Amino acid sequence: MSFLLGLVAAIGAAHLLVRSSVHGLLFTWDSMAYLSTAENLAAGKGLRDYSYHLFEAWWPPFYPVLLASLNLFGVSVLEASRFVNIVVFGLIILLTGHWLSRYIKSSSLVIGAAVLIMASPIITQIASYALTDTLFVLLTILALLKIGAFLNQKKINTFVLSAFFASLASITRYLGITVILTATILILIDRNFSISKRFKYATTYAVVSSVPLSIILGINQIRTGRYAGRRHSTEATLLESIQQVGDTLSLWFYASEPTKRWLISDYLFLLDPPGWVSSYLLATTISVLILGFFVLKSTLRFQSISNFDTTDQIRELAPPLLFTLVYTASLIFLTPIATNQAIDFRYLAPVYVPILILIIFSLEQLLRAKVQGWMHIVKLAATSLIVFSLMIHIDRAVRSNIGTTAIAMGLEGQYVYEYSPNSPIIGYLNSNPINGNIFNNAGMNVLYQLTDIPAPVRYIPEGDTEYCLDWVESIADSTDSSDPTYIIYLDREHLVRSYCDPRELVSQSQYLIPIVEHTDGVVYEIARQ
Repeated sequence: MSFLLGLVAAIGAAHLLVRSSVHGLLFTWDSMAYLSTAENLAAGKGLRDYSYHLFEAWWPPFYPVLLASLNLFGVSVLEASRFVNIVVFGLIILLTGHWLSRYIKSSSLVIGAAVLIMASPIITQIASYALTDTLFVLLTILALLKIGAFLNQKKINTFVLSAFFASLASITRYLGITVILTATILILIDRNFSISKRFKYATTYAVVSSVPLSIILGINQIRTGRYAGRRHSTEATLLESIQQVGDTLSLWFYASEPTKRWLISDYLFLLDPPGWVSSYLLATTISVLILGFFVLKSTLRFQSISNFDTTDQIRELAPPLLFTLVYTASLIFLTPIATNQAIDFRYLAPVYVPILILIIFSLEQLLRAKVQGWMHIVKLAATSLIVFSLMIHIDRAVRSNIGTTAIAMGLEGQYVYEYSPNSPIIGYLNSNPINGNIFNNAGMNVLYQLTDIPAPVRYIPEGDTEYCLDWVESIADSTDSSDPTYIIYLDREHLVRSYCDPRELVSQSQYLIPIVEHTDGVVYEIARQ
């Protein structure tokens, strides 16, 4: 089995290598902050991003520190990020299979789960971004795997390793505090320890694993007056947050959220599942929760399988189950007041593997359970629901992954609407350097990382048409600088945003000179009077 797991992991890593070799990693605002901070750190300028803000006051520092460390060996931070994602993706597949093989006897189910991770549009998508998500998923798996081993075997080395991985998870993403909280609760409720030992181990774990995060938060408070980043208030209610979680989870049985804007016409069925699918998935979830409880109860009471310690297995399953509950609850209650982003596939990616493990374990228990009377019908119904759900998920995962990879590699002649070194506007700016005063919308970070345009780049203001025209005219009248002034407006989906859009103004202003227009951005020069 180890050979097969390694083979699946190698195939997954090779697939990501080929995919990222063609179009590179994808970028967001956070990506540029991480990568530019790693560059500054490697250059001896400290933890500061492209705008020279104190990085640790916005994001945890472990990821850029890791990239900067690899940069010492002559690897660019962009290639280092790509390398980390590929290796970590393979390890996620390998460790998921290893975790399942510890308490699942069916090798076919274990290999099937590994293949599902390899093809998953959720995990492959986060691994396609220059972000911390993939690394955070790996550290979470390691911490949960080791705390489960500690509760079962009572070995101190597994306790220490779990605390170590949990501490790294918390300084990779601040939501890593949920990993520490999960492990602490698990120790406190484990009846195999005396009450005094429970408090001793739980307190030790919480304190030790929280030390790096506490140091970072303390430095943030001293240097910036806040513990962690800027926080936005949103209008999302508790019910809306729960709905966002449900919508994202239901998409896992079809395709991940980001693939919506990537899929070509052949895959449009993935975008809007028919009503019966949503109803079916809801019925599956409720039925498995209710029926699975009774089947498990019956299993514990009636089954007699040799060399099968159900108690120990359930103890090892407690980490993924409790983490799923703790992490999801933290999203529902904290995310709406912590950020201005909706709960999407990136936020929920860390619970994908734990949920898959729980589903596979439940399926094996159902297949092996020896039940009596009417429970046989219950077992058959629950088994059928889980198997059919997995079949739907595997089908959609494979098809959407093939579709997005084909588009990313240009096999369908389509353009991937994410900024990368091969994006049309980025390619133009690299081939035709622009020097002067530059105004840009929210894509300033993209310009910094993917072109030779240096920081600082000033923002295009927001406003109505009249205000924007006045703004352009004020620059044209300005005598502050003899250098030419350009507007670089980035817009992947060609949608008009709140920033002053030169595409709307050019017909009304004599001062705007079009330089170039691509599907994902435009360049205009503001003529001086």
